[in-house]
Amino acid sequence: MAAAPESRGPVRPPYAPWHPAAPLVPPRNITAGRGGPISWPRTCDASHPWSRPGETDPVRETDPATPEASTEAECTWDRASALAQQGHHARMAGDLEEAARLLRTALSLYGAVDDLAAAKPLYAALIEVRFAQGDYGTAVDVAREALTVLPGNQQALLGLAYSRWYQGHVADAITVLSEAVADQPGGPTARRARGQILADLGRAMAALGDLDPEDDDPDTRSALALALDALGRVEEADREMESALDLAPDRPRTHLRLARVALRRGDSSLARESLQRTLAGQPELPPAHAAEAERLLETLPGTDVAP
Repeated sequence: MAAAPESRGPVRPPYAPWHPAAPLVPPRNITAGRGGPISWPRTCDASHPWSRPGETDPVRETDPATPEASTEAECTWDRASALAQQGHHARMAGDLEEAARLLRTALSLYGAVDDLAAAKPLYAALIEVRFAQGDYGTAVDVAREALTVLPGNQQALLGLAYSRWYQGHVADAITVLSEAVADQPGGPTARRARGQILADLGRAMAALGDLDPEDDDPDTRSALALALDALGRVEEADREMESALDLAPDRPRTHLRLARVALRRGDSSLARESLQRTLAGQPELPPAHAAEAERLLETLPGTDVAP
């Protein structure tokens, strides 16, 4: 198997691997039990403090039967929607900490008007932001909160599973992914992730049951290569690995799996080169996975191991 070409592959945008780019707040109406749907956008009365720029306090406790309460709910929803859109723009601009602050505030406001449907994509976005920051622990916390509020939320399940995987807790990740697969048997994302983990664990036959050979995701291709090679299907494995490298020549996860294939075949030179590219590539692997690459590199003959 030849080494990968020296070229720059695509870098993933600030979205998590389980969720494509999408607007945070789709056009919609809400019904608060106060006379039917409310049309948006609308102009809030400036006398309501939470509608003023910079104000983030949740709605006051009032009698929901009164017109004042209806106006407060409307303005609170408007404020939440505006903050959600600001969070979307901050995320796209790369200001992830500001995006997280805005999304969290918007979530509290949607909670104040009991609009769980509007909160659902914001939980997904906040999980993604924390994941993109490499703060997998907080991403896990947000995902668990989302699942408490919205049980069975697929995006929260996927965010929880990926975050546990990237923390190095693969058994937990497989358990959550299996729940997601059971909820949506035809959903490809959970199967893709579970198949990758199974391939990394050497459970080749189970991995092939999850991985789609028509999927053009480079991580799927490299996982297929790893599983096929473990089963002795060398030519098929080489084709899949070449496809993964064509799709993303510098992707660290691809090079980590290429190194494992090379080690299985006794090719120390290719393994060393691939592991070095794993550790130098972008986007960086999470620490738990980079540690695996470092450990494998240290096992190669002639590698200096730090005391």
